[in-house]
Amino acid sequence: MDQKLRKVIYMSLAGTLLGVLLFVFGITISHNTLLVDCVYYILGVALMFISFLSLKNNYKTFKKPLLIYIMLIDLFFIVLATIYMIINHF
Repeated sequence: MDQKLRKVIYMSLAGTLLGVLLFVFGITISHNTLLVDCVYYILGVALMFISFLSLKNNYKTFKKPLLIYIMLIDLFFIVLATIYMIINHF
């Protein structure tokens, strides 16, 4: 595997992990407060979305199926966070 591809994969997985951890941390300290949940939701989903866009742009260069797999994982976490917000606050 190319060094640049390896770095892209590590950074995108780190961004996804930080986004998920930030969102989970936010919902544990918010006690179902809409404003606090929205702030942590926006920050977490932004990190996951930026990770997704990074993978999408690098897929044009490398054409590796692993990048598609990680993009699907990012989308899964974004949808999961969105479903949580819809169910608990709307």
